[in-house]
Amino acid sequence: TLKLLEWSEMASSGTPARRASPKALAAPAPAPIDRREALLQALEAIYLAEGFRRTTVGELAARLHCSKRALYELAPSKEALFLLAFDRCLNDIWSRGLEAERAHDDLRERIRWYVESALVPLRHWSRAFLADVASLPEARRLLEQHLVDRMARLQGMVQAGVRSGLFRRFNPHLVAEMIQVAAARCCEPDFLERSKLPLDTAIEQMCAILWDGLMRPPEARP
Repeated sequence: TLKLLEWSEMASSGTPARRASPKALAAPAPAPIDRREALLQALEAIYLAEGFRRTTVGELAARLHCSKRALYELAPSKEALFLLAFDRCLNDIWSRGLEAERAHDDLRERIRWYVESALVPLRHWSRAFLADVASLPEARRLLEQHLVDRMARLQGMVQAGVRSGLFRRFNPHLVAEMIQVAAARCCEPDFLERSKLPLDTAIEQMCAILWDGLMRPPEARP
């Protein structure tokens, strides 16, 4: 059974997987990537660039220099392989957000980097990939839940900003919901086609608009 919602369990706990980083005189050699992980990384790169509709499992196996059985051991169908890869993408964005949040004490910087942490991976999301996400109900559910979980954390940060006087006294739930709806719309292929914007630029500009409206003028801050 695919564990497609492992990242949502991590979201509820608020505790991402973290690697130990022992301080040593000499940097340790990087851990070797096992065959399964190597296949998943390569599969993810193909799907991000091309989507999954136009590629058969046999073609994937040939490009990845593995057997079809090796791919079916990862997931039982072509659609399930795509969902597994998409889940990994969302998990990566979630982990980046938590790391960015914990790296900054200043609330403005924390929110800024929490939101912008998603931009680097989003630059690799092609139109074909987004179209396939939009076409699969399970993929849409994964994306919607991911946005809900991210916005819940953002809502808490906005609440803290309102309490401290840094932000205008807007309802934090309203702010987080607006960002969630706008971010979801930015991910839709027809919006990107009409706006002529790449996804990461659309998200960046959306955040700039919302940020300018949220901040209290310096003279009005306590």
